[in-house]
Amino acid sequence: MTIFDSKYHFQKNLVVLGAGQLGELLLKLWPKEISRPTLFLDNRRVGKIDGIAIESTLNHQFSESNTYVLAFFKDDPKSINKLFTEVIKQEIVTAYDILTSFEPDLFSNGWVGESSNLDKALANLRFLADERSRKILESVIQWRYARFLSNNVELINENSKYDLTRYGVIPHEYKVICDGGSYDMSFVLKQLDYGINAETIVIVEPDVSRYAEVKKIYSEAKGTLPAKTVFYLDNRALWSSTGEKKFFCNGLLSARVARFPTESCVSVRTVSLEDLMQEYEISPSSKTLVKLHIEGAEWPVVQSSLEMLLSFDRIDLLINLSHDEDSLLNIPQTLGLSKKFDLFLDSHALFGEGLTLFAKTKIQ
Repeated sequence: MTIFDSKYHFQKNLVVLGAGQLGELLLKLWPKEISRPTLFLDNRRVGKIDGIAIESTLNHQFSESNTYVLAFFKDDPKSINKLFTEVIKQEIVTAYDILTSFEPDLFSNGWVGESSNLDKALANLRFLADERSRKILESVIQWRYARFLSNNVELINENSKYDLTRYGVIPHEYKVICDGGSYDMSFVLKQLDYGINAETIVIVEPDVSRYAEVKKIYSEAKGTLPAKTVFYLDNRALWSSTGEKKFFCNGLLSARVARFPTESCVSVRTVSLEDLMQEYEISPSSKTLVKLHIEGAEWPVVQSSLEMLLSFDRIDLLINLSHDEDSLLNIPQTLGLSKKFDLFLDSHALFGEGLTLFAKTKIQ
């Protein structure tokens, strides 16, 4: 029995391990089909979250009458495996398992790979440029397709996830930066911290409240930003085509284009990456950096704009692969077969979360 064959685990009292950012996100998106958690366990925080008590993990008496849900993904995997096998004596259930089981269109990060696609996932190992990237992909495949958490996962610090200098990127070499799925403008600000001084920066954020926050952050930072850089703030959603789509506009990290819209969705304007580049007059001769962290729209955007991407002399891509199986299977394969890019993987979290592909244009 697994949690994906049955709702067995969700019929018990649910106790969340971790009262940090992920625990809070889980509660905000909690499925209406199941009862809310009865307790949070955390060794660093006390009090309550939305009326639910936080108890010290060290003082808790673990019980078979509870299902324990993991809501921290950056710990030592050996410790997590030991906790579930020796202390809790339960298979690992994550916060993302719950959200994806009940609301897969709204939140898909807990996706489970189809067994028929395992060979295709493994075949992507041949497109990666170094052994470290291959080990990361292997660990992701082990979790997504076999529910096995490897003890040998090498994570980077989340604060350095946008540090492209480890790939040999030299500050000031990008003329254009496109921040697809900005959320809080942190990607752009981090690139500026690293000394990258683009002539044009396009910041794309379709969620209404997040776009307002980006505008505020930009306004507050404007005096310290490079004077020669032209900034464009765009409130459309990157998608496979330019037009209009329904959108889960919740102000959270999961805000996304809806595949199966509900009454909670709003209409937003969409734009293809190719049209975006044309509208802002981005020349294929300008060295460009494109970040795509767009909650499941990554593959539709890459697929629809592939001809444009291949037409650029130098275009590097930073793409999140955590949100769906299509991205993990198709993006490395498509970019790898193009022979235009060297492909690297990094991850700042366990369970296939925080998986980021850096596609660096090969120097001819």
